[in-house]
Amino acid sequence: MLIRRFYIYVGEAMRVFFLLLLSGCFADTGIKQYNDTPEIEIASHIEGSIFDAGEEVHFRALVSDLNHSNEQLLVQWLMGSNVVCDSAAPTLTGESICSI
Repeated sequence: MLIRRFYIYVGEAMRVFFLLLLSGCFADTGIKQYNDTPEIEIASHIEGSIFDAGEEVHFRALVSDLNHSNEQLLVQWLMGSNVVCDSAAPTLTGESICSI
């Protein structure tokens, strides 16, 4: 009789362990939201373009983001680590212009 009770106890423990293991496999992790990286393309000049010293240069970029509208974006132009055009929203068509 004692052996039979032990067997039932082990059987119950194994059943509980299996149910816990099974519930871990199907646990709801909730909704995950991913934020894609915004895209930007310099549209005014090709890489390696050369400009004369003192000449004002107008740069144009096209920006887009799958998760945000253009009104929600900010574009900041840098030369190295120096800000050359402050943060500003692009146009409704995704255009950003910086004159240096």
